[in-house]
Amino acid sequence: PSPAPSSPAPTYARIVGKDVHPRCFASANSPTYADALSEGQVVRVGEDANGFRRVLLPTGVTGYVYKKFASEPVDGVVTATGVNVSFRYRPRTSEVPADMLKKGAALSFLGEDGEWWVVRSEDVPAYLSTAELTPCDAVTPEVEQAWGDFEKARRAECAAAAQQRV
Repeated sequence: PSPAPSSPAPTYARIVGKDVHPRCFASANSPTYADALSEGQVVRVGEDANGFRRVLLPTGVTGYVYKKFASEPVDGVVTATGVNVSFRYRPRTSEVPADMLKKGAALSFLGEDGEWWVVRSEDVPAYLSTAELTPCDAVTPEVEQAWGDFEKARRAECAAAAQQRV
């Protein structure tokens, strides 16, 4: 039998600048998410697109889904109940959605804002300018620790929000 294909090792980069906000699209004119990344923070990076890199944040980017098209939080998870549910960077229907979610998409619960759930999605893309990133040349224990600390803090934030909701 042929060996199973291995997934590539994660690629990391450090944030350059203070309060860097990921963009919804690979464009300088793109709206940004509420997430504020700090200088030196480690993120995972994906493909290049027009001078931008896709970034992956632990538990995903912060956004909003209309309560009418998503379930009540259960164990810290909100589920998209409609087909092509709009994931928005702000709680407004007058602006283009950042992404469209498939029915059943699982979202980490953070809170509520009127008729909106404040959530995070690991599947929704986010981008940073290549000027806002310094690639990590190697996956060192320090880089893995920085990513792990970031992930732990974000998961704790979601867990605290879920506990508060209960």
